[in-house]
Amino acid sequence: MFPTTEALLVVDLQNDVCKEPKDIFHLQKCVNEINNRILAYCETDQLLIFIQHNDKKLAYGSLLWEIISEINTQPNDYFIQKTHAHSFYHTDLSKIL
Repeated sequence: MFPTTEALLVVDLQNDVCKEPKDIFHLQKCVNEINNRILAYCETDQLLIFIQHNDKKLAYGSLLWEIISEINTQPNDYFIQKTHAHSFYHTDLSKIL
């Protein structure tokens, strides 16, 4: 079992960031470790927050913008949309935390 804090933030694990033009180094190992951590948070009913970057290339709702399909997300997870490298800049992240 992993030690957990009050929230798990999963940042920028989007198709364009992780898979275009090719998969990032050790992507599958990274996905497995993140999914194991997500499971630990789900088992303890703690916050899961996915942060997605939005810009011209990562247009909201596009395939490139989507979280990679291998990551276990649930409808009740939080999804934060950011337009800046700083995840707190003009988002509700601090309010959710």
